[in-house]
Formats: sequence, C-alpha cells, structure tokens
Amino acid sequence: MITTNNINDLYTQFATAPALFENRDINILMDYAFDTDLFDFDGDSIVFNGIAEGSPLRSVELEKIHGVRDFDKFLAVVLANSIFFVNKANGSVSVHLKDLDESEAA
Repeated sequence: MITTNNINDLYTQFATAPALFENRDINILMDYAFDTDLFDFDGDSIVFNGIAEGSPLRSVELEKIHGVRDFDKFLAVVLANSIFFVNKANGSVSVHLKDLDESEAA
C-alpha cells in the first residue's frame, strides 16, 4: 500500500536526480520489463502501456527520472514533480502530481 508518507519520502529522497545515472535504479525497470508488457523502452524513453495512446503522460524520457523504487505491488517511477505508480498486477498507472506552493512554483 502506498501512503502519503511513502510519497513524501520519495519526493524528499529524489528531490534532485543522482549525479550518476546508474544510481537512479532504472535497472529495476529494465529487469521488470523483461517479465511483463506493462511498459516498453523506446530509444531514450519509457512508454507506459497502461496509459492511453496520445496522452502526454504515456512516455517519459529516461533522463527525467530521478529514481525508481519497488514497492510490494507497485513500481514507483519518481520525477521532479510527479511519481508514476505502476500496478504490477494489472498494468494500470496512477500518477501523483506534486503539490507546489507559491514559493516552489516561482
């Protein structure tokens, strides 16, 4: 189960992308991609098959990913201001958008 505390911890942990690309744990996605069709890799992007074609959220550049975490039933793909939660059982994707207050938005 994903909680508000989990979400806040992910945003804190990945407030900035690690300097080394390999420290972003994208290998978790790559390893999981071999066993499922929940997402594909298209050049330098990941394509979430659980999101409708034509949606601007369907594809994310790998460079924009700050980190990946494997929760029991979900994979969390963390970007600067959003987290994609991929349900490993059915492939659905939920997107959490970070709530920016006035000071952060400026």
